[in-house]
Amino acid sequence: MKLRDVLPKEALSGEYEGAKFLKYLDCEVVQQLNRERHPIYGFPFTHANINVWWIIEDRRAVGWNENPKRGWSFPVAKLPKITKVTEGFTITVNCICPECNRASDHNVDKHDFYARDDSCELCGSHGEIYIDIRCPLCKHFFEIEINSW
Repeated sequence: MKLRDVLPKEALSGEYEGAKFLKYLDCEVVQQLNRERHPIYGFPFTHANINVWWIIEDRRAVGWNENPKRGWSFPVAKLPKITKVTEGFTITVNCICPECNRASDHNVDKHDFYARDDSCELCGSHGEIYIDIRCPLCKHFFEIEINSW
């Protein structure tokens, strides 16, 4: 599916002549997201009123910004280059279940970890790693962040 197929028909009406997004109309859409952050790319826009956005084939993102004061716009953002750091990485995590407060070891295997070319402006991080865990003792699901290794 092309970008022109997913944009609202008003975006193609001529009202946006000269807008940057128009040169990407024939690019293939790789993924559509609804207000959420992409697990690797994050949220690449500074606009507050983007409710839907698309990743297109040339490592760019196009958003549908529905500004209540200014009207619609379709900003384009370049996505960072992603490098696969390792494939099929296996780790053992010792953690404490927040529900039953007991410690246990968890074998986490077959995860592919990625790093971003650019770092977070606030903390300098090159990405986040979250792992879903199910406590073997009380069966509670929880999430942990791997923030150092």
